[in-house]
Amino acid sequence: TNALDTLSDYQYFSCYFGNFEDGADHYHRGEYQFLDNISCDGLTWKLFVYPCGSDLSSRHEQFLSVGVCCTALGNNRIKHVLAQLSFRVLGDPPIASGPYVTAGLFQSSTTIVGADNFIPLSVLFGWNGGVPYTQRNGNLAIQVGIRSSIEFNDEFDSLASWTPPNTLSSDMMSMLGEAGAETADV
Repeated sequence: TNALDTLSDYQYFSCYFGNFEDGADHYHRGEYQFLDNISCDGLTWKLFVYPCGSDLSSRHEQFLSVGVCCTALGNNRIKHVLAQLSFRVLGDPPIASGPYVTAGLFQSSTTIVGADNFIPLSVLFGWNGGVPYTQRNGNLAIQVGIRSSIEFNDEFDSLASWTPPNTLSSDMMSMLGEAGAETADV
């Protein structure tokens, strides 16, 4: 089977780059803005936006670059995380090309996976007959979709499926009625 077939369902998050129209002028190639912490599949992810492109983006045209890293990889329980990512600029009208989809194997908390040539800045600022492709207040809205799968280190595999015992008092259990001690999820 394909490794991507084992991933969770997509979860989507919207992140906003405030005052993007004016702020993008203050960045150089390779400089990024940290936008948000995203919690997905029990992991914390960080979203980065490179307003003038990452170091790996095209040198022929300025691109907006985006990327995420998984901050949970600093602990010893997790061996690595496989993720499929989807990036889309939100707006009206939507950019016709649809989402940019990529996949990556996160092996450390400094691994960044994303789109180096995500959207040309000429498209963001010249879309729809010269009207900037940002919200009316100048914010850039980016939708991030994440689906992932975690591989644990061998010595911690049994912890991944461990369920703590139900320690509710008998009074509380009687209030739950038919749920009982076996099925109560509180």
